[in-house]
Amino acid sequence: ATPTHWAYRAAKSLPFGQVVVLRGIGHDVIDSDPCGSEVVADFLANPRRKLKTGCIGQMQAPQFTAAAEEQCEG
Repeated sequence: ATPTHWAYRAAKSLPFGQVVVLRGIGHDVIDSDPCGSEVVADFLANPRRKLKTGCIGQMQAPQFTAAAEEQCEG
């Protein structure tokens, strides 16, 4: 995982930088979850406005499972 302090440091160096922390969610959130793409679209539409992040509370981290054969080999 990328350390959040890196994100905050980067945001300080950008004119309209904002940080949204999604604990347990990967970098592909923009493509894999409607909430991720909504937050990005909101920022791109108006980077000066505070982001609408209400949907983040309903997001869930991905669940990974091994194939049945791999579970038995353990």
